Amino acid sequence: MSARNLLPWNWGTKRVPVRGEELPLRSLHREMNRFFGDFSRDFGLSVWGGESGAFAPDIDVEEDDDAIRVDVELPGVDEKDVDVSLRDDQLVVRGEKREERTEKRRGERWTERRFGAFVRAIPLPCEVDRERVEASFRRGVLHVDLPKTAEARREGRRIEVRAG
Repeated sequence: MSARNLLPWNWGTKRVPVRGEELPLRSLHREMNRFFGDFSRDFGLSVWGGESGAFAPDIDVEEDDDAIRVDVELPGVDEKDVDVSLRDDQLVVRGEKREERTEKRRGERWTERRFGAFVRAIPLPCEVDRERVEASFRRGVLHVDLPKTAEARREGRRIEVRAG
């Protein structure tokens, strides 16, 4: 690859790239993505962190004066495959997702299986009443209510903002 190919395509010319023609740096970008993808797969890792193929559920955290509410999206996961615990100052949700799909067409049959363990640790910003924590699972969403302790509810105070 010459240095000219690394320069932006329109410097000093009005030529527009022809369909299918490689834009400068695009091939380098593609090769770097391939290299790091191959490199991380050799160690069983995903480029985005964690184990390859690992399932990382999305979470929503909401806090008000009385409680912290956490929703964890777990589509395709059974509630018996989910473990919820409080450790130190974190809510820890762990489990396993298993999915199997079989298709038959014109005398051919194939099965696809995907599975993987997941762990999400959500740091809690204040002390919660561990005896009153409740969790429910409905339609693929885990909902956890974490009531704050009386002391944590009192700690908040309004701060006056003055002009000038």
